[in-house]
Amino acid sequence: MRHIAVLAREVCEYAPRHTKLYVDWTAGHGWHMQVMREAFSSQNEEFVTIGCDVDPLMLSKATSHLQEAWVTRFELLHSSYQHMADFLSQKWVSADYILLDLWINRDHILQADRWFSLKKDGPLDMRFSSEWPTAHAVIQSLHAEDMIDHLMQYGDFSPKRAEILAYYISKHKRNSLMKTTLWFKKILWQLKVWTQELARIFQVLRIVTNHELDQLEVFLSTFDRCVSPWGRCSIISYHSGEDRLVKNAFKKLSRTWRTIITDQPIVPTSNEVYRNKASRSAKMRVIQKN
Repeated sequence: MRHIAVLAREVCEYAPRHTKLYVDWTAGHGWHMQVMREAFSSQNEEFVTIGCDVDPLMLSKATSHLQEAWVTRFELLHSSYQHMADFLSQKWVSADYILLDLWINRDHILQADRWFSLKKDGPLDMRFSSEWPTAHAVIQSLHAEDMIDHLMQYGDFSPKRAEILAYYISKHKRNSLMKTTLWFKKILWQLKVWTQELARIFQVLRIVTNHELDQLEVFLSTFDRCVSPWGRCSIISYHSGEDRLVKNAFKKLSRTWRTIITDQPIVPTSNEVYRNKASRSAKMRVIQKN
């Protein structure tokens, strides 16, 4: 089963009609790049798309997919979206439309050796980039107090539950066996942590390991410099911590001649959720530079 682009129709609908340069800073397999190319290339022969991803494997998959789909006039870069401002300023260009889709790719979930999935046993890795410490190393370095904050902020755990979980993980983190998904789950099962809470704990560790919200904050503080006049930026988030950051940043920008296009976040239709369960928690917010 292939990865499916979330809110693909809405991403195209909210793009400015004059878009010539579309920048997808979470390229994945390139599906959003493809649907944008199909929607705009017939209207504008000068349409160009740039894709960026921090994971080299995703760039390789995107290259193959876009070539097989006969997509032309695209460029792929190995970099994080927090470096977008530097990249575009070096090229002396600004984007007409920027997209961030903050969900992980289906490939990450299916790869047991990178430990993104609850269902597969593998090392406590969870990195999008090999340049960063593994999730196991992150657990070893975190103090219980920091873990409590992360569980509350990124996993929406109550203070009491976050404290119980954090101190329990800290107590067992030196266990030499706790280096794989299976053993980490076994230790948490002793505390009667089942699938729903496990998924949220995995989410927290993925976010912390990859500095996801830190990178998002950097992006939100700089992307305004990268958008052309009347250009737009769409961000698709999947949990409350991400959405809260985006909502507050857009609200702040709207005080300085910027227009929030979506008063309420755009969410998938029931039909899309039925076809792609990964989309069920997606929220897309759009802002325009005037």
